[in-house]
Parts: sequence; C-alpha cells; structure tokens
Amino acid sequence: MYDAETGMEFTFDNKDTCRPLFRMEAKQNKAKTITEGRPIFDQVPFVTIISPGDTKNVPDTKVLDEHRQRWPRQWEAFQKGLEQPINGTPINQWPILNNAQVKEMQALNIYTIEEVASLSDGDTQQATGLMTLKQQAIAHLSSSKDDGVIYEALDKVEKLTEQMTALVEENKTLRNAVENVSRTKRKKKIDVSADDIPSGS
Repeated sequence: MYDAETGMEFTFDNKDTCRPLFRMEAKQNKAKTITEGRPIFDQVPFVTIISPGDTKNVPDTKVLDEHRQRWPRQWEAFQKGLEQPINGTPINQWPILNNAQVKEMQALNIYTIEEVASLSDGDTQQATGLMTLKQQAIAHLSSSKDDGVIYEALDKVEKLTEQMTALVEENKTLRNAVENVSRTKRKKKIDVSADDIPSGS
C-alpha cells in the first residue's frame, strides 16, 4: 500500500519492529588508492536501523549478510531502486490521531500503528499520552484481527455467490440449448408427417 502523504510503501507483515534504511556510500579504497596513486572510491551499501520511539540509538553500519537475511524485501527493493517498504498500517490512517499527533509520532520514528503497539515502556515516556496510545493501538490491532475474520468470511460468501450466479447462468444456457434441440426435432417430425399425407385427399 503506497502512502502519498509520506511517499512510503507499507506492507502488512509485523515480524520485525525495526526498520532498515539501505543506501550507498562512497568509501575510499586504500589499497587501490596506493596502487593508482590517486583517490579511488568504491560504492558500499550501508544501513541505518531505526527503532520506533528511539531517536538516540540509531545504528548505522556497513550492510552484512545478516541485514540482507533479516530484511529481504527491503533489501530487494533497495537493489531495484524502489521505495523500501515499511511493515504495518500507516500512522496517518489511524482516525484517533490528528495531524499534529501524526507529525509527533513520525518525529519519534514511528510510522505505523503496529510500531506504536510494540513500543517499550521506556519509549512511551518520550511523549505525553504515548502509553495511552500504545494501549489503544494494541486494542485497535486486536479488533482489526476480528474484523479480518469477518472480512474473510464475507469474501468467501461473495465468491460463493459469484459461483452460484455463474452456475445459474450456465444452467439457463444449457436449458435453452436442450429446448432448441427439442424444438428442432419436433419440427422435423411435423415436416416428415406432412410429406406422408396424400395430395389428393
């Protein structure tokens, strides 16, 4: 799901609360610089790891295999030059927040309702009312799961209804075809009988 307001891509997979931001950095290659006698730089992938609610501890490091394995979808998007997806429901889609609160959340690196729900008790001390919002987010996600079951059932009913409609239409078509064949046979019988009547009678 693309959010035009933030320009971010959101997906619905809540396994990891940390969010990677992959990028390329130009790093000097000392060995090549010595060999060539001039500064030589290599493009090296780096990652900034953002934890919702934590603006102080933001690791920034060279990309390792563990980063690629931990966030395969984001890594693939980065390699393809696409926007790196964020897991969850965009915070600005949560009706209980006004625009100012949304901006406050984003300033704390919180971009999804799931990230609010996963905040540690320490992180909730950073802003007034954040603990209450965390509890509301947990309740919202819990009720959303129930809604998901309902939507899944409704989807199944809709598909069954479509199948029933298709079967009714198919049945009508077959009945019409049988009636047409039956009419044709009756007409042929009548035509044959008429030919058998003597012309002088």
